[in-house]
Amino acid sequence: MEITLERILWMVGGIALTVGVITALLLWGQNAMMRADFAVVRVEAYGDGTVYITIKNTGTIPITGLAVDGRAATGTFPLEGGQERQYTVTGLSLSAGQMHSFTVVASFSDGQTVTQRRKAVVKSP
Repeated sequence: MEITLERILWMVGGIALTVGVITALLLWGQNAMMRADFAVVRVEAYGDGTVYITIKNTGTIPITGLAVDGRAATGTFPLEGGQERQYTVTGLSLSAGQMHSFTVVASFSDGQTVTQRRKAVVKSP
């Protein structure tokens, strides 16, 4: 087998193409494993406008913020994947004895937001 410049260039090109394809597949796989999702475990709402909401991060991206009906929740952030924590929201207009549909929006560290709706009966304070 004779080594020529043309053969060397074909080998270098083939190796470069292989490395590029492998790198693209690894990056795609890593991004495919990242998920932004959460579960509302419990909602306790009271007529004084206070809501206690328990959230579980069922994804892999940390939750950095939470809002219920447009009001920011207070508590410890970030909420890492697999963790569960209770948050408090105050200042909502709620009537005891009524069923209320809450809109819960979680903000994630990569800039994504996920919205869920949950109904709960408002209790007397």
